[in-house]
Amino acid sequence: MGAKSTSGHERWFGRMSAISGLPRGIWCDKAWRDAIRKAVNKRDKDGSKALERLANKLVRLGEDGDVSALKEIGDRLDGKATQAIEANVNANVSFGEALERAHQRLRERERARDVA
Repeated sequence: MGAKSTSGHERWFGRMSAISGLPRGIWCDKAWRDAIRKAVNKRDKDGSKALERLANKLVRLGEDGDVSALKEIGDRLDGKATQAIEANVNANVSFGEALERAHQRLRERERARDVA
């Protein structure tokens, strides 16, 4: 077998992953994240980092009443708010019974789809 030929596009972006449909290569290697990390840690002529300047700008926007900036600051300092999840659980059903009921519903949906 010969070497597999790749286009310039594939060399740069990578081929599509058969499993997820997302491109492999540059994105999965986290090159973008690494480039951003390098850029925000780079020191300016005055010795400040871009990350510090971005944080200061975010705080100024929050002080000016920018709601998205306020939300971002809150999420970064306090963590994102947790979302309540309600569940209707029937504790009188065994796992096997619940699994069988789920399979039955799936078979019913497949039959309905085949009829349509």
